[in-house]
Amino acid sequence: MVPSRFSFSIPSAVVLLLMIATLASAILDERDHGTFSDWAHMGLGGYLGQLFPRRRD
Repeated sequence: MVPSRFSFSIPSAVVLLLMIATLASAILDERDHGTFSDWAHMGLGGYLGQLFPRRRD
């Protein structure tokens, strides 16, 4: 069992994998840094959007 201070959610794992893949892709293909930067912004924005509680009307 993993201690609670090391809890790792599925969205966190997805964002971590996205960041690693984006970094690796940016290193391998130096011509398209802007595209990989957009992927990173999209992934982080989606993750942060999930952290905010939903409004219940």
